[in-house]
Amino acid sequence: MIGFIRKATKRQKLIFGGIAGLILIIGILALSKGNGVSGEIFVVKKGTLTQVVSVTGKTQAVSNVELSFEKAGRVASIPVKVGDRVRAGQVLASLESGELRASLADALANVDVQKAKLDELLIGSRPEDISIKESELAKDKQDLVNYYGSVLNVSNDAFNKADDALRQQLDALFTNDENLNPSLSFEISSSQFKTNIESRRLGLGIELNEWSKKIGRLGPISNETELDEILVFGNSYLSKLQSFLNDIFQGLNSSVALSASTLETYKGNVDTARANISTALSTLTGKIQNISAQKIVVQKAQYQLDLEKAGSTKEQIAAQSAQVKQAKAKTQVIQAQINQNIIFAPFAGLVAKQDLEIGEVAAANVTFISLISDDKLEVEANVPEVSIGKVAVGNLAKIKLDAFSDEIFEGRVGYVEPAETLVEGVVNYKIKVIFDKADKRIRTGLTADIDITTLTKENVLMIPSFAIQENEDGSFTVNQKEDREAVLVEIEVGVRGSDGSVEIISGLREDDEIVVDLE
Repeated sequence: MIGFIRKATKRQKLIFGGIAGLILIIGILALSKGNGVSGEIFVVKKGTLTQVVSVTGKTQAVSNVELSFEKAGRVASIPVKVGDRVRAGQVLASLESGELRASLADALANVDVQKAKLDELLIGSRPEDISIKESELAKDKQDLVNYYGSVLNVSNDAFNKADDALRQQLDALFTNDENLNPSLSFEISSSQFKTNIESRRLGLGIELNEWSKKIGRLGPISNETELDEILVFGNSYLSKLQSFLNDIFQGLNSSVALSASTLETYKGNVDTARANISTALSTLTGKIQNISAQKIVVQKAQYQLDLEKAGSTKEQIAAQSAQVKQAKAKTQVIQAQINQNIIFAPFAGLVAKQDLEIGEVAAANVTFISLISDDKLEVEANVPEVSIGKVAVGNLAKIKLDAFSDEIFEGRVGYVEPAETLVEGVVNYKIKVIFDKADKRIRTGLTADIDITTLTKENVLMIPSFAIQENEDGSFTVNQKEDREAVLVEIEVGVRGSDGSVEIISGLREDDEIVVDLE
């Protein structure tokens, strides 16, 4: 019998409990027979009266957030996958931000320049200091000229490596590669990926020809602007080509019907191309960084010389101080833009959704990562209209989960929705019950039976509801035993308990006897 009750549903257990309670009351009353009145005798006693509202709901995360980028861009990294637990502030995904980071480096350098100018204004100048600054400036300018002197050679070498990679190492991988309709010479599992590769091969060929023309226009008297442009163009092209080669290698891994020897040869060619492009890109990037850094050195030296010669006034110092603040503000703006390309975890939790791959273009404001808090759960349930008036935030609750039928979890009502929700045409109100203690065994989506204690009154007079008679005028009476007779007494009732007990406010006293006709 005990085993049967343990396996019973909540509704069945309530029915069993009610029957048992009724049998117990009838048994107690039966002991009072033979007192000269017709019916059973019940003694008025004090006790604790409790109201309980029972509902059913589902467990869910307290925190659940859908994440997206503020603007579109190509995905650079996704260091997490579905099911990973992450800490607050951890990077979940990022977009390519190379240009922004270069701008930030330039802005930070400008901050240094502006600070240097301010420092010089504050120090003042002497003739010997001016002479020193002039010498330093001349040397810095010559160093910059020397850096520019090798730009043509570096650009030619980078171009040759790019030409070899695209047109020699990848020649066997494409047909019509120098025409307007290049095509992969082998099949891969993704037709979309194949189309993308072929389109990029066409664009890279066109850009390579443009690069060749730009280099051809350079000469021994090329100005710094022309040299800067060729460096920037080459750096951008090599970055695109490097990404293209990486994707080609990925495509070979998903190739269809290629023999092992041919696949090995193709991969070897791509690896050679990638190594050469990596070297060229490193050299070109280094040259750009050296020139950029030297320009800042020259600019700083020029500013320092100008300051030495001009001296400074209070107005100049104030204006330069403002320039420093403005330069710092610009770095903050760029850093904010970079942060917009990064998705950080707003709280510690579990990655529930991740829909993008590295290299894909993420659309703006389209959710592709979801994060839920796996250590803080709640139960959402609907309370019928007739019971919602009893439920309030802070009410204690007993929670029983179908997944852990032998355990009772404790919680409290944390939220009561003010607006109604229609469930199959019936008015209900959503509530949320928060678990008192975190339990890693509990997952989202579990069915939960909740008993919410909405009211508890101690030391009150109580009698069972079946002992009370409700009259047509709305008054309530009971049959009170006086001597050996039953006298009709009007009473005032209060709160009704969930177990069928009713609070007596007036009309009866403790130990009074009432007559109950159970027939």
